[in-house]
Formats: sequence, C-alpha cells, structure tokens
Amino acid sequence: MSDSEIQGIANIYALADDVAQLSTNTSAKLNLETKLSGLLTDEEWVNLTQSTNFSNTNANNAGLDKVVTIAL
Repeated sequence: MSDSEIQGIANIYALADDVAQLSTNTSAKLNLETKLSGLLTDEEWVNLTQSTNFSNTNANNAGLDKVVTIAL
C-alpha cells in the first residue's frame, strides 16, 4: 500500500488479531504504524461498521461512504 494509493481515505483500521498474526518482517514492510488509524477488536469493528454514521441516511453528514476490506 503506497501513500498514493491511500489518498482520500479518511481512516484505515485493522483487526488486532489479524495484525498479530503477521510476521515482524511483513509488519515492517507494510509500515502499519504510520498508515493505520487504529487496531480494533472484532467487537469494536462490528460496532464501528454498524454505527448509524455508516447508514445511508447519515453517510454524507459523517463524511463516510464506504467500508473496504483488504485481505493480507
């Protein structure tokens, strides 16, 4: 993920359990510390994505319009 590929994205979150499974070398290559807005538990991810801020009626007010999942 280069910096030019993440322009216009407000926040990037990763599941803590998934990041914990990455090797140290892979984590370093991805440079996650500088790109992630935060690490979330499964419960935090569900709460975030089910928030009314993500609903179609409130997306414009919240400045959110998409949730993208990336498999590593």
